[in-house]
Amino acid sequence: MRYYIAYKFLDSNKEILRRNLEIISSIVEREGNSAFIFCRDVENRQTPDKSNYQIISESFTEIKKSDGILAFVESEEKSEGMLLEIGYAKAL
Repeated sequence: MRYYIAYKFLDSNKEILRRNLEIISSIVEREGNSAFIFCRDVENRQTPDKSNYQIISESFTEIKKSDGILAFVESEEKSEGMLLEIGYAKAL
């Protein structure tokens, strides 16, 4: 199975976020699945140089290719992007 990993990007410590996402993806992959992380797999770990519309559009394309979504929630603050990703996955 392929899992899309959703996470809050803005206002997060990028180094800690990267480390946590790598731990999560390694667990998913150790169980014989594949994991998709937008900044790792599309942006090569760089801050996206795209509009929010482009990022969400590309995210939706990747969600369609996935069998499930895994949301990494580490903050009480809302992430509008993650809410959109989860809502889109649920709608599918």
